[in-house]
Amino acid sequence: MKHTIKSTIIVLVLFTLAQFFGLFTLQKSISAVKFEKGSVVVEYKDTAIGKRPEVKGVELFTYMTSGILFGTLLLLFLIFIRKLGIWKVLYFLAVWMSMSVALGVFVDSLIAILLSFLLSLIKISRKSAIVYNITEILIYAGIAVIFVPLLDILWVTMLLFVTSLYDIIAVFKTKHMVKIAESLTKEGIFSGFMVPYKAFTKPQAKKIARGERLAILGGGDIAFPLLFSGVVMNNLIKLGMEREEALLRVSPIPIMTIIMLLFLFLIAKKDRYYPAMPFIFMGCLLGALLTIIWF
Repeated sequence: MKHTIKSTIIVLVLFTLAQFFGLFTLQKSISAVKFEKGSVVVEYKDTAIGKRPEVKGVELFTYMTSGILFGTLLLLFLIFIRKLGIWKVLYFLAVWMSMSVALGVFVDSLIAILLSFLLSLIKISRKSAIVYNITEILIYAGIAVIFVPLLDILWVTMLLFVTSLYDIIAVFKTKHMVKIAESLTKEGIFSGFMVPYKAFTKPQAKKIARGERLAILGGGDIAFPLLFSGVVMNNLIKLGMEREEALLRVSPIPIMTIIMLLFLFLIAKKDRYYPAMPFIFMGCLLGALLTIIWF
């Protein structure tokens, strides 16, 4: 088993919360469901930081994959020249904007932006394990609200397929993802869940200390299955299903990804890195199959 039982359970609980809260937030961001020109159209509210980019299909897929590649190269360069302070600023801005989008679904945009700014400062400066991981849940909900309305089944599936292959290469072949994960966890700016083995077990273990043993799960491993579930939910609504029912019917997807993630944690060895996306992608496909059968 890769991590302690307690830290594994915490990571899985956080992953579960991120998936279902993200779907709930996405469902709440729908402004209207209309019947136009012989088909159902799902309209979403503008985000707290403005309108979504007007790109879809292959163009959006190209932008997203190119962004992942460019961000990886930039991060590796900053690690090489030891200027991670620049990445910390970029990370802060990304966290702030994503949380603003998520909170903007529930409260006024200005309040969402100000509250997200405060939470981002706490996340960056204090490195509280609780704040760090709870804010991660908001981040992925915000990402879903931005991108799900722009994606369809074909391109979100292609996105998960490509990132799964990339994950395998980045962890087992080039190993640059390992270097990135180790560098960012040391700085406390890792994108994803970071659960110290001592967190929530000892009152004094409130911060993520340097050199402490951690159970981690990368941001992509959380965001991509949420995007997939969100797109499937969106399509169920387009097929005429009520929003609440669509949210319930899509639940096999996150459930199967949780099971596949648990399977990975059980077979993985300590002190070794593994690509989680292939397991998560398989969970998404199995969950989608169950959703189709259920539907």
